[in-house]
Amino acid sequence: MMEVAKPYDRLYKTKKKRILMYNPRLSGKSKAMAQFLEYVCMKYPGKDILVGRANYNALEDSLFQEILEVQEEIGINNFFKPKKAPLRMTTKLGNKILFKGIGGADYSRTRGIKSVKKFALVVLDEVQQLKDELSLKHAISTFMRNMDDTIDSKIIIAGNPHEIKGHWWNQYCKRMRSAPNYEFIDATYLDIEKYLSKDTLEEIEIEREFNPAQYKFMYLGSLDELQGGAYGQFKREKHYITEEQAEELFAGERIAYVIFGGDGAITHDATCICPVAILTSGRALVLERFFYDPIASGQVLSTLQLVQLIKRYLNALEQKYQFTRQYCEKIFAIDCASADLIMQLRYELDSSYIIKSFTDKRIIQNNNIVNDAFAKNVLYIKNFGGQYLWHNGKMMKEDPLIEQLESVVWKNYKLDPAVPNDCTDALTYGVNYYFMNPDNLAFPERKKVYG
Repeated sequence: MMEVAKPYDRLYKTKKKRILMYNPRLSGKSKAMAQFLEYVCMKYPGKDILVGRANYNALEDSLFQEILEVQEEIGINNFFKPKKAPLRMTTKLGNKILFKGIGGADYSRTRGIKSVKKFALVVLDEVQQLKDELSLKHAISTFMRNMDDTIDSKIIIAGNPHEIKGHWWNQYCKRMRSAPNYEFIDATYLDIEKYLSKDTLEEIEIEREFNPAQYKFMYLGSLDELQGGAYGQFKREKHYITEEQAEELFAGERIAYVIFGGDGAITHDATCICPVAILTSGRALVLERFFYDPIASGQVLSTLQLVQLIKRYLNALEQKYQFTRQYCEKIFAIDCASADLIMQLRYELDSSYIIKSFTDKRIIQNNNIVNDAFAKNVLYIKNFGGQYLWHNGKMMKEDPLIEQLESVVWKNYKLDPAVPNDCTDALTYGVNYYFMNPDNLAFPERKKVYG
């Protein structure tokens, strides 16, 4: 009889087909999955099971070996018959367990996986190693079509937190935590502490005492002390303010002009526009942002369609802030790589908008200017409780600009391409257009408003 640690007993109780595990090191999830796999084999003799992982070569030393260790622990030796080249198992009850690599550069690797029989269980392990969310979506879509709906079949999606806060896997789990059709199982080493050896616990204690930030990440899955670094001067509690706080902070001021920093994309990355309003004190306030992510939305818009959404967005801003009536100059500073977007905006918008391409992209200097603006408390961002999506009229709970400000990190003197930075790039272009002039950061008459 197996002893199953809590909270993994929910694997056996849940009626939900999809199970998500977002657990750090030494949380016991590999053993829990191996135990559950054996349970499914016994419950459904002759049914097939698939175990997938991005790195096929790592399967033999991970779940493959864990399954064999579990059978020894509970005294059912030779129940599983392991075979290699290719990696697979059979059981005394006629089950077949297939081990496959998933993902791939062109997403075709997963779509080619087929089974003669429908699967009773699919386990996707170390999912954070997949290159992006689309790789996972292809895998889930493929396997859901091959699940046996005549039984209580399950798909387990498991991975460790990634140290980069903005990594797609962290963001995916954050979104899906409250999804009604997912069973979300959290666990850490504290849940299985009684099963761990004295030496293991001692090693964890050493890490906790001498490297607390790494301890929190590795063993508790906490990302709070490992969040980014490229925009380290941004402080959510100080620079992310409500509309009421903005009215109080900028009382008696008006918007002199607004700079729409823009980072455009069509098929893969997101398009973001950050309007940086320059107040009469010389300080800046970021107003409502425009955000469109083709992957998250599931639809790819043409540049013309995208600009029609942007025009609706601009009209809404005009109605709220009365830029034209206030004689406020309106300038677009858009990434020079977004040539199609620049040309379409020049064609579609009236002459009150000045459309410029941002070409002075010196990454480290541009980043320093944004950090200086935050450090001197002359740059603030309005908090609207999330991000409004103009393509479907819905509200995202999370604000992608804030998520990226707290997540973007340096790698080899460049911003790490693994972390989304569309919104922070848009902010950077808008902020640099004005604050690139050092007088706009340190003009003596404006020192009185510095925090």
